Amino acid sequence: MVKKDETKQEVSTKIDNDETKQATSTEENKKSKKVEVVKYRVSKTKNFVGFVHPKTRKFVTADLNKEFIIPKDDKEAIAILEEAADVNRI
Repeated sequence: MVKKDETKQEVSTKIDNDETKQATSTEENKKSKKVEVVKYRVSKTKNFVGFVHPKTRKFVTADLNKEFIIPKDDKEAIAILEEAADVNRI
């Protein structure tokens, strides 16, 4: 015969194990989601603010440090920044 307390303990340990597995999997997902980026900086005396991305038609702007942080696989944006005279690759 099983006591009620024993079943509660078994269920709680199963829940704890499931929570631990979920926490571990989310940590692994965060680590694997790191995307390689390319950085470009606007020259000190220049005033290059941003550009319209050809695929998404969104305005891509520099951050407060006058830097553009672009994913490495975004070839269109990298091509635009490579051709811009006021921007240098870091």
